[in-house]
Amino acid sequence: MNCLHLNRCQPLTGDDYALLRQNPDRGFRLEAYLRLGSGSAVFHPGFLAGAYLEKQLVFYREEDCKLVQLYVYLSEYLDRPLDAHAFSQLETYLETLRQKRLRALLRFAYEEEADRKNGPVTAQILAHAGQISVWMEQHEALVYETVAALQAGFNGAWGEWHTAKHHHSGKKLMEAICQMAPAQLPIQVRTLPIWEKAPHQEQGRIGFHDDYLVGAHFKWNSDCGRFWNRRERTFRALSRLRFNDGEMPWGKDTVYQNGRIDGLQMLACCANHSLSTLSISHNYREGGGSFNMLRWQGEALSPEQLDFYQCPYHPAYFTNHAGQPIRRTIFDYLCDHLGYQIHLLDCGAHEI
Repeated sequence: MNCLHLNRCQPLTGDDYALLRQNPDRGFRLEAYLRLGSGSAVFHPGFLAGAYLEKQLVFYREEDCKLVQLYVYLSEYLDRPLDAHAFSQLETYLETLRQKRLRALLRFAYEEEADRKNGPVTAQILAHAGQISVWMEQHEALVYETVAALQAGFNGAWGEWHTAKHHHSGKKLMEAICQMAPAQLPIQVRTLPIWEKAPHQEQGRIGFHDDYLVGAHFKWNSDCGRFWNRRERTFRALSRLRFNDGEMPWGKDTVYQNGRIDGLQMLACCANHSLSTLSISHNYREGGGSFNMLRWQGEALSPEQLDFYQCPYHPAYFTNHAGQPIRRTIFDYLCDHLGYQIHLLDCGAHEI
């Protein structure tokens, strides 16, 4: 048998990065909704959940997303157990994801608005979590195949752990959520203080989902921008070794800097947060509009800018197969550098 040894592997050039976009559990993701009971798409009247998902897949066909953030609303079960109909709807939706080769960032929630009008008591959340735990154990193969991470929802508006009708013990909820999630499934929480409420032995698999990224430290960031000077190092260190998600505000609701988010600052933010996934449904072209991410498709990017903002890249990213320079944009970089990249540095094979 011949011996093969490669110690100068050629890096991917800019022409090759499209290949990496097919890697699982990284890159841009969509957003979808399922209200158990009625089966509706919650914020989109007239759409059942499955039909709305199909609409999103068509609208964002060119982006070819492999991930969906799935909000499962339990708002029709505020004061009663989940029934067989609810679990049948959940199973059907996850089966649809499996057939379409999609994976979900799964979040359960009750409160659809930040108005504190309707919400569950703690005992009902814990009871539902117990039911879901049993169901997940019984459907373990389906869960592992279709769920990339479980987000610690349940509490407050949109499951973001704020503006809840009732006060809940964060420690009790995190204990229940960790018990509910299968052992190898990553968990994501909204903020660092929520992470601190999780059982110590579970914290290693808990990352973050930042639902208000604006490219700068802000009070609604996962790192709790108001405490940035005190918590920066802790948050960055924790994020580096975990599976993290992010999203910007809806384009029409961006109050920061009169709606204009600096693209380079956003790249640095994504790098500092070690994001694996980012919503393409927010601040791009939702509703037929034109927002920040669409603008970034036209903003050129240089190695010098990435160096200045300390964003990682390989010099070959800016060249083609012939070694000639090629144009890169802020949007390109986001698309290509979310999540993991594995570079082969040395490879050998020896006769046995």
